[in-house]
Amino acid sequence: MTLIAYTIGAFAATEGGRPFDTAAYWLGFLCLFLIEAATVFTNDRYDFDSDRNNRNYGPFNGGSRVIVDGLLSFGQLRAGAGLALIVAAVAGVLALAASPGSGIVIVALLLATTVIGIGYTAPPLKLSHRALGEIDVGVTHSFAVILLGFVLQGGHWSEGAPWGLALPLFLSVLPAITLSGLPDYEADAAAGKTTLAVALGREGALRLSMALVLAAALAGLIFNLTWPAAFAGIAWIVLPHAALLTWRLGQYYRRGAPGGRIDGLMVNGLTYILWFGLVPLINLW
Repeated sequence: MTLIAYTIGAFAATEGGRPFDTAAYWLGFLCLFLIEAATVFTNDRYDFDSDRNNRNYGPFNGGSRVIVDGLLSFGQLRAGAGLALIVAAVAGVLALAASPGSGIVIVALLLATTVIGIGYTAPPLKLSHRALGEIDVGVTHSFAVILLGFVLQGGHWSEGAPWGLALPLFLSVLPAITLSGLPDYEADAAAGKTTLAVALGREGALRLSMALVLAAALAGLIFNLTWPAAFAGIAWIVLPHAALLTWRLGQYYRRGAPGGRIDGLMVNGLTYILWFGLVPLINLW
């Protein structure tokens, strides 16, 4: 999803006739990839207390469990995160040199993405412990990466295109990341990690997820009508998927939102995100 969103931003910048800078594109993505890797390594370190007590872990929640299972140590993950950030800095400098975009804006975007990415679980921010982690994930996987792709290709950060492309994607990410906190509820609460699921309770988080699914669908419909160059056809896919996902979430809600894994709902929620990336990507190609 990072690659798709980043590419959308890059393509949007070249819509006005700007030449596509291949070197800046790939160097920028390498930098993003390594920042995301460092974030994952850091998350596993600082989520250890929750992960080791989590009986409902699965492919979509509960971390990679490499520390819990003894596959890697705290020191190895710390070294991996540090190495990833060092190489990311090198890739970022090279992308900056290759890009026709504003150097100040590119540096600011890369630094901000790194800080809020690492700060998802790492102190002092620990955003995932303050009911801000879901917003963090939504912003980094939409606005941040789209803006970076756009600016690296010479676009200006204040243009409307990257912000408009990012808004529906942002709304579509939030339901899935909120739902991922439901299986982790007991372990997170015991570890003092205040996700939205812990802050709102299972049923409250589920109601919020349903509202966000519908908000993303509404945004997709509006953009389909007002910006067909990027969103043509999205309503035909998103509206049926939103109806199915809302119905399934409603069923789960009526059962009292019981604990345990929700892999089927997570697959449904994560695939919902794809349409808000793939449709603009195809239209802007």
